[in-house]
Formats: sequence, C-alpha cells, structure tokens
Amino acid sequence: MLFDELAEKWIDSIGERVRKTTLCTYRASLSRAMRYLEGKEIGDITGQDLRAMEDGLIQGGGSYQTARLLFNVVRLSLGYAVEEGLLSSNPAERYTPDRGSYRQTEKTQAAAPMDVTSLIKSYPFLHPYHMPLELLYGAGLRTGEMLGLTWDHVDLKYGCIHVVRQLVRQDANRYRLMPLRSANLVRDVVIDNELKRKLARWRSDQKMRGILKRNEKDALVCIETDGSPINYGRFTYALRKKGFTPQSLRRAYEENARAVTSLLQEKLSIGEIRLLQEAALSESGRIAYEASRP
Repeated sequence: MLFDELAEKWIDSIGERVRKTTLCTYRASLSRAMRYLEGKEIGDITGQDLRAMEDGLIQGGGSYQTARLLFNVVRLSLGYAVEEGLLSSNPAERYTPDRGSYRQTEKTQAAAPMDVTSLIKSYPFLHPYHMPLELLYGAGLRTGEMLGLTWDHVDLKYGCIHVVRQLVRQDANRYRLMPLRSANLVRDVVIDNELKRKLARWRSDQKMRGILKRNEKDALVCIETDGSPINYGRFTYALRKKGFTPQSLRRAYEENARAVTSLLQEKLSIGEIRLLQEAALSESGRIAYEASRP
C-alpha cells in the first residue's frame, strides 16, 4: 500500500472521533508529508526517509512546532498500518525531530501600554471588539478563552473570572464551547475594579438590548451586535491591521502583572502577598469554580 493511500484510510478511520478543526490540521500536516512520501510503499519507508523529510523541513525554514506535528501525524498513520496488520513495525515510532536544528520562533513583544490604550479607545464602548480587547489586556485571557467566556463564570461581586472553557469554531456558522486543552490552564483570574465596572456596564447593556435573558446559562460575554459569537479570524485580522496581535496584548498584561508583583514585594513579605491573593477569591467563587469543572 502506498503512503498516500494509507493516509486517506487513516483519516477516514478517525473522522468521527476527532473535531473538524483537528481533522483539518492533520490533513494539512499530511499534505506536507506527501511532498516526501507520496508514491512510496509504506513497507519501504525507513529512518533515512524520515531524516530526508526533516532535512527538507529545516532547509525550507520550518519551525520545530510544525515538524513535531508533522512527525506525530506520520507516526499515527503508520501506527494505524501496524494495527491493521499492514506493517510489522512502525519506522517513525521512536523518531524525534532535532529541536536545535530548526529556526527559533521569535518571542512576541509586549504592546506598549499607551499604544494599547489608544487601540481600545479606537473601538468605542458599545463596539463588539471593545470588551474582547479589555479582557485580553486587563485579564490576560487567551483568545479562545476570551471568546468562550460566559457570564456564569464572571463573578462581579468579588472581581474574579473563572477560566474553564474556550470557544471552538466547528464550521462556517457553528461554534462549540469546549474544555481547555490542558487542566493546567484552568484557573481563576482576579480583575481590578475598573474592569469589574466595565463588565457590569457591558452586561447591563446586553440585558437592555434583550441579548442577555434572565437566568440564561452559557451566555457569551463577547458577542457581535446581533448576539452571535465573535469571528476569530475577523477579530485577529482587525488587530493585525492596527499592528497588534492577541499575544502582544497578553504579553503586556503579563509584564504589568510582574511589575505590580515586584512593587508589592518591596513593601510586603511573600506570606502577606499570598494572603492577599487568597483573600481576593471568595468561598462562593471557589464553589462556582468547582461546579464548573467537568
């Protein structure tokens, strides 16, 4: 069996078990692998072929993350061939890309606070992008976390956001709330009084416009004017046009947080800081957080 035939067979076998977005990612990686393995019998694939594929990726300026995903997909597809009795062993089972050979991914620079303030002001309060920007910069949420934030996970009384889910786009007009990729990402974020005030006003506006119904569950915080989820692609494109990325806003939040912590450490002991952090989260907030976990 040829590798391209095996790849299609493997994709078909997992089609109903993985998300559409994951399936698209796998297909893209297999397309890259086809440049090196298309038309090759799976029984003839050796470690030398895998090294040649890695050399091609390195010469093409590929990143380590791209290579790691590509080799993982090749490993899974060949592993499927072993399970089906088409191969006696998987030549990619123990093959690991050499991280040091790939180009280094440039670290995202933090946006300057004055530039972020100007960016947020360019989207007036009632604009659909105003609150997403506030949450990226003021709470350090990732884009998927911000888009998937619902009002039942915003504690305005005690100023806390429970980050437990993300919004995933399944196709053109369908979105789904999903758990975060890792349990380590589940966390509580304490927000300042200014962001609390803006969120309260934002919720009042949604209620006034009839978008947010009383006692409604899973109502998104960040929405378009018609109440639909914000389109990830259009949002990030709008930011890039103005010279920003969601990551640069999050980096700015992290730098601000470090600066505040450094300032506190000059005046308070580590124990005192920990007590302040614990006091910021109420018992009711913890109960809501535990109830939200799957």
